[in-house]
Amino acid sequence: MKFGATESNAFSMDEIPVPSKLNKVILSMITDPRLSPFTLNNGLDDTAGEPEMLDPDEYANAGLIDAGNGKIFSMNLVADHEWLSIDAEVGSQMLVAQAVRKLACYGGVPMAISCLLYHVEVAGLLEQNTLTASLKGFDEVVEKLDLKVASRQIAYDYNGENIPPILMISLFGNLNEGIEVVTPSLKKKGDLIFMLGRPVNDIAGSEYLRFVMEEPNSPLPWFDLDWEKHLLELIPVMSKKGLVVSARSIEKGGLFFTLLRSGWANGLGFDITSDAEIRKDAFLFGEAQGRVVVSVSPAKGDDFVDFMRDNKIPFFTLGHVTKGEIRIDDESFGFVDKIGYL
Repeated sequence: MKFGATESNAFSMDEIPVPSKLNKVILSMITDPRLSPFTLNNGLDDTAGEPEMLDPDEYANAGLIDAGNGKIFSMNLVADHEWLSIDAEVGSQMLVAQAVRKLACYGGVPMAISCLLYHVEVAGLLEQNTLTASLKGFDEVVEKLDLKVASRQIAYDYNGENIPPILMISLFGNLNEGIEVVTPSLKKKGDLIFMLGRPVNDIAGSEYLRFVMEEPNSPLPWFDLDWEKHLLELIPVMSKKGLVVSARSIEKGGLFFTLLRSGWANGLGFDITSDAEIRKDAFLFGEAQGRVVVSVSPAKGDDFVDFMRDNKIPFFTLGHVTKGEIRIDDESFGFVDKIGYL
């Protein structure tokens, strides 16, 4: 089940030129408040979420809950209005899948999920259509992924201002029963880096398209619910077998910013090679769903590849962890601690 442009937001990637200077794109995206490593509310806060680095009182910084007796739980909260404005049914499915994917990357198993549709006008036809479609999508993805619903609420709190409906998803998960906690940060120079899922030639719905190319109208990013289900079932198994040392869902900013977030906490960089058959901006900044970046110890490299092939999980070999330098296709883009000075 793949989704592309609809008649109302027809979009052709061919109309968007491929940038000739990646460093200028990166420097521009660094200034985006939703991506910049120099702001607090940018998704980089969870890079500090290493259990060995945290006191129990600080677990909240990583969304981890220490219940004592070796039991660790996770509370994951995601919210969005932009996906709903494009396609409320599919957008809600993507949001739920994203929440489960983030939990799966920790090696966790979902226990209960809640949704809250916020800023809904009682008499607004558009809001009512969004409500109906988003809850339909929520119910479909919950059934597909076999999730238990703890709460399903609608907040009719419209106050006359132009505030779009927002869907908030909270997911409670269990990281116990022999499942080792896998954290998002890169750990060691020389570790191998892989992407689970295939590279997708897609920039639709991306922060890159909106912020750098100033194109506000596009369809949702690539999404396949059947693939998500297969991937989400296998990530915790992979983690339990000890095949990966870090895992992070690819989200805002695409692959490049996912790797940047992963390396930031420990001052590590990455040396990667792009897919020659994919536009470089799509490869680095596209936000196609259903993809995860993992790092693997060289000693476990063969076991990891065998597991991927045995379970029919497409993957792409990206490269390896560096001491701090960022390299893409043999070109240096500086060091992770000086990324703002490209």
